[in-house]
Amino acid sequence: MERRIVIAGFGGQGVLTLGQIVSLMAMEVDLNVTWIPSYGAEMRGGTANCAVIISDKKIGSPIVNDKIDILIAMNAPSLQKFVGLVQTGGSVIVNKSIINSIFDNADKFIYEVNATDIALRIGDIRCANIVVLGALCKIVNELDLSLAKRIVAKKFVKKCELLKLNELALFEGFQSI
Repeated sequence: MERRIVIAGFGGQGVLTLGQIVSLMAMEVDLNVTWIPSYGAEMRGGTANCAVIISDKKIGSPIVNDKIDILIAMNAPSLQKFVGLVQTGGSVIVNKSIINSIFDNADKFIYEVNATDIALRIGDIRCANIVVLGALCKIVNELDLSLAKRIVAKKFVKKCELLKLNELALFEGFQSI
């Protein structure tokens, strides 16, 4: 098993943090993992993406240039940039709150998640990436919701005000697809 995941959006949407969490989850279940971030010079509002590979075998190269298995697109420019690299039968999780137009999806599985709207409804827009993590847990067997809850709690231990919101965000994301 190998999963090549690209997570992309604007800086400030928690894209790199989401990639780190996915990586930590994979390591927790003894999978091999690589995580490579890429971001613009701007702190917020610029582009950000990361590539995560999880595998039960050794990973030959950490670079994901093509043959993406799962794309998480938090905004329209990211969807446009990476959707052509998603292989036939791959999955695309789209932040439907921000991305209005959907593309021809005949050869891909499309999961629309109103991540930003859900995060705002539960109380904090910063939880949108965790909403998407919940959705990801529903489609990737190796990443389950209880594991996500544990890793998110560890990752945000110093931001305890977000703990309950993140738990709710995970659940809402999981239920959204």
